[in-house]
This record gives sequence, C-alpha cells and structure tokens, in this order.
Amino acid sequence: MKTRHALLLAMTASLVLSACDNARTRASNEAKAPVPANGIAPAVGLITAPTGPVTERVGPVTWNETTRTFEFQGKALVAARQWIFNAEPNEFMVTSAATGPADGAGLAVTENRADVILHTAAGLDLDGGKYPLLVLRLTRVKAGDLWDGSVHYTTVKHAETEAYLAKAPKDANPGLNETVTIVYDMHKLRRGGDDWKSSKIDQIRLDLDDAPGGAFIIHQIALAERPAGYP
Repeated sequence: MKTRHALLLAMTASLVLSACDNARTRASNEAKAPVPANGIAPAVGLITAPTGPVTERVGPVTWNETTRTFEFQGKALVAARQWIFNAEPNEFMVTSAATGPADGAGLAVTENRADVILHTAAGLDLDGGKYPLLVLRLTRVKAGDLWDGSVHYTTVKHAETEAYLAKAPKDANPGLNETVTIVYDMHKLRRGGDDWKSSKIDQIRLDLDDAPGGAFIIHQIALAERPAGYP
C-alpha cells in the first residue's frame, strides 16, 4: 500500500510540475507575441509597416494631419465624404487581398491574387456634378509587378462596367516606401464621357495593382468639390 501511495504521489507531483512548465511556456510565448492595439490578429501575409524610410511625393493636393483634411493651396477641400483609415476598413470591402490595421495609421492591403479591389459601401447618393474629385492617399510597402490605378463606379442607372472608367494620372504609381496623393478628376473619365458629371453615384471601386505580390497602406480617401484654381 505504501508503495502504491508513494507512486501516486510521485505521479501527481509530475503532473503538477508539467502543468506549471506548460503554463510558464505559454506565458513566455504570449509575452513575446505582439498584441495588436485593437486585439485583432493580423491576416497571414499582411505587411503592416514600411520596410524602410518613407518619402512623400509633393503634389498639388496635400494631407493636413492637424486639421485632418486634404488641402489645395493651403485651403481645405470641401468633401462630401471622407474616410480616414485609422484602424478598420471604414465601410470599404476588399477582395483578392489580405487586409487589416496598419502599424501607426492606415489600412494595410497585401495582394494575394491579381487585381485587388476596394469597394465603398453602396448608397453613397453622391452628386457627381458637384463632387468631381476622388482623392486617394496611400503608401506602397511592397513592390508590385503591374500597377493599375483605375476607378469604376455604379449609378442609379447603370452597374459597374468597363464602359465607365477613370485612370490615375500618368506616373501616379507610388515607388517602394513612397506616399502619394492621387487625384482622379472624374469629370475627365477615360471612358464614359460626362456620365459621372450627370449622375448620382451609388458605389465606387478602386483597383490598385493588377498582379499579385504588391502591398499598400491606405491612409485617406475623399470625394470633394473642385477648388478654385484647380486645373
């Protein structure tokens, strides 16, 4: 009996020590693992920060972090809608990519298939005649093979088709670790004539790279009036 009792005590002690070792191992691993500010684990393969120093390309429209508005010649743009991507997608739906909060501020987007697409929520009810400028500020954090930079949209009269299309200005493609503010003049469509100008805009689609592998951090997007003096 004494031998059995001693054996049981030894087995119990071993189990307790094993449990304690496991608990210490878990605690150590948890301490080492980064914890996102919002408690949401990043998506697999998501690049959430630049790999080197970031430069910002100078352009006619700039972002004022103090006033949290886009500006032209020192004056704030009048925006019908503005999205500031501090953490969550802010009503945007993303396909063909891993997405999540970026380090600092922004929406991280890493393309895992060709043709990453960002959609606003439907129901914008935007007066296309009054708000011709679509402004997008983003940073490229991984080089891509094929830049697209096109914009599609829907109205109360038509769905999303290749017949209605805007393209980013020439050389708008950001370089690696470069922040660029891209301004689309939707009154100067690549295809569709004056359709935006004469329509109620329901939903907008942004296409970034047209091949897998690239990665971006999207900072802000706005739909704005054309300011005085803007070309």
